[in-house]
Amino acid sequence: MEAPMRVGYRFHFARPKTHFTSKGALTKSAPNEATSHGLGDIEKLARAVNDALSGALFKDDRQVVEMHLAKAYDDQDLVTISVEPIH
Repeated sequence: MEAPMRVGYRFHFARPKTHFTSKGALTKSAPNEATSHGLGDIEKLARAVNDALSGALFKDDRQVVEMHLAKAYDDQDLVTISVEPIH
């Protein structure tokens, strides 16, 4: 596709073991949002996905004119992706 594109990326990260008590409950100090140092910066994560999708879902990442980004803790590491042309 060569149209301008709208993309959405939601980065899911498994919580570290240190966020849980020995009984499996979240500790009081565990952050609600995925802001831990080792998770990376959301703009760099998005740039990496844009680069990976260039030539696959769109011709070039310069076509991306709108992005919706989020990071969250989840059960596993993954990224959910939505891509749609803007007409």
